[in-house]
Amino acid sequence: MNNEVKKAMAAMKKQEVKTAEVTTTLGRPVDPNSTRQQLLALKEQLKEAGVEIKRGRPVDSSSERQKRLRELEERKAANGGVVQRGRPVDPNSDRQVKLQEQLAKLQARLVAAQQNNTGE
Repeated sequence: MNNEVKKAMAAMKKQEVKTAEVTTTLGRPVDPNSTRQQLLALKEQLKEAGVEIKRGRPVDSSSERQKRLRELEERKAANGGVVQRGRPVDPNSDRQVKLQEQLAKLQARLVAAQQNNTGE
């Protein structure tokens, strides 16, 4: 019985929310003369004028991170857009041999399935 009352109350609240019209705006009102609003308006004017606005902290091109990023880009360009990371794969390891066997079995099953579908 208690659950039925809770369900009925919840249904009534949903109906009240649906019928009530929200006429007030939420949040704090905006002061158009504040420093932030003036700065935003200035940035918007510069953007409309076609001036590029730099955002964020300036980049130090001589930092260690920037050197690493440049080296990474050079390696990427030298390898055709691919950068190999981590330990290289040993094709003779037990795991790689097992994976190759599984792949061969799967490919054989796919070829057999295709032949069965075209043969019918």
